[in-house]
Amino acid sequence: MCILEEIQSLLEKNAIERVPRDQEGLGFYSTFFIVPKKDGGLRPILNLRKLNSYLDVPHFKMETLRSIVCALEQNDWALSLDLKDAYLHVAVQQQYRQYLRFCVHGHHYQFRAMPFGLAVAPRIFAKLMSAVGSHLRSRQIHVYMYLDDWLIKHQNLELLINHRREVLATVESLGLIVNHSKSQLEPKQIIQYLGSVFNLQKGILYPSQERCVKLMEEIKSIIAQSHQPAQRFLRLLGLMTSCIDLTPWARLHMRPIQYYVLSFWRPHKDNLLQLIPIKELLVQHLNWWLNLNNLSEGVPLYLPQSVTLWTDASKTGWGAHMEMHQISGIWNAQER
Repeated sequence: MCILEEIQSLLEKNAIERVPRDQEGLGFYSTFFIVPKKDGGLRPILNLRKLNSYLDVPHFKMETLRSIVCALEQNDWALSLDLKDAYLHVAVQQQYRQYLRFCVHGHHYQFRAMPFGLAVAPRIFAKLMSAVGSHLRSRQIHVYMYLDDWLIKHQNLELLINHRREVLATVESLGLIVNHSKSQLEPKQIIQYLGSVFNLQKGILYPSQERCVKLMEEIKSIIAQSHQPAQRFLRLLGLMTSCIDLTPWARLHMRPIQYYVLSFWRPHKDNLLQLIPIKELLVQHLNWWLNLNNLSEGVPLYLPQSVTLWTDASKTGWGAHMEMHQISGIWNAQER
C-alpha cells in the first residue's frame, strides 16, 4: 500500500501522469520503488541507471562547500533555506516523457516533472537557480545555492532579516516551496549547513554530529568482520573525503587507508565485490577516525598565512632564514 500512496501523492503534485492507453508498453521503462528517509518518511525512487548510461552529461560549475566557506566571514549572521520537492518544479517537455515511464500493479505512469536520479537533473536545476541567484545578488543579497539548499548571510543582523523577507517573497513568486522543517530561517551565528557546522562567532567549521556518527558507525561495521567487499571501502573513503575540508589532518590520515585498499584491489580490473582482508595495520589507521575529538576539532575559517623557511647545510656548518630572520652555526665535533 505504501508504494500506491506515494504514487497518489505524485499524481496530486502533478509530478506524474497516466501513460495514454495506446502507448502503454512503449517508450523507455524503469523500475519504481520506495526507500525509507532519515526522518521516517518514504522516498519514491525511479531507477534511471540504465537510461543515464545513454545520456551525455556536460561538465558544469556549481557551488561547493569549499566555495561557500571561502565567502564566509567571522561574526557573520546566517540562515538556511531548503526547497521542497525541488526537481519536481521543473516540467518535462511532452516528447521526452516517454523516457520516464514505469509500471506498478499493471498501471502505467510517466513523469511530467523532472525526477530525482536523472543524470542531467542537477545541471538543469543549478542552471535555473543561477538565474534566481543572479537576481538576488543584484539586490545585494549574499545568497549561496547548493542545488536546493541555500545559505543567506550578512554581517548586519537587521539587513539579513530584510533579505530573508525578500528571498522568501521571490521563492513564493516563482512557485517554489520552502521546506520549513529542514530550513533554519532564524538568523544564527552557529548554523548547520550541508552536514557541517559553521560557528561564525569563533570562526571555525567542523562536521555535524550526524556526519561524525555516520562515519564512525561505518568504520565499526567494517572492522567487525574479517573481510569486506571493495565497495564498502569506497563508501568509507567517500565519507572520509566529505570531512577533508572540516577536519584537521583528515587527508593525511585517509591516505594510508587508500594505499591499503589499492594494495588488495585494482580499480580498473577487479570487481567491486572483491573481498579485502581487515588486518591489524588497517585497524590502527582507522582508530584515528574513531576518536570523536579528532573529527570535531574543527578548522579555522581563515587559513593561517603561509611562510617559507629556507635551510642549507654543509660539512662545516648550517644556516636558515625566514623573511627578515636569519640564523647560522658551525657543527661541533660531536655533531660532525
